[in-house]
Amino acid sequence: MSKILIVEDDLSIQALLHDFIQEAGYSVVLAADGVEALAKYSEQSFDLILLDIMLPKIDGFGVCEVIRQKSDVPIIMLTGVSLKKALAEIGFKGGTRSETERNQWVAAEKERLAEIMLQHGIEWEKK
Repeated sequence: MSKILIVEDDLSIQALLHDFIQEAGYSVVLAADGVEALAKYSEQSFDLILLDIMLPKIDGFGVCEVIRQKSDVPIIMLTGVSLKKALAEIGFKGGTRSETERNQWVAAEKERLAEIMLQHGIEWEKK
């Protein structure tokens, strides 16, 4: 089973990413800041890292720089500003959109993530 490290300090976004990646059949490890991410990275190997840029302690660029000195593991950089804006636009915060619209957005994001993973040789295990 492929293992993915999610590094995100916004717990609602972290939970959303965790849920749909785990539902796809992947093992997920979570970190909420750059220091925790590097600690978890040094303890185990990962097939993919989803890395927020705006993190406390060490930002995503710093985390990426340290990991790149040791590994070429695929890293997808996330920008919380644009993700939070997208979530707000579809009503995750305010509940203004229908459940169907939110589900469609999540499904589209799953497909985007699957495409990126396939580009790096990691098969998306749809369930």
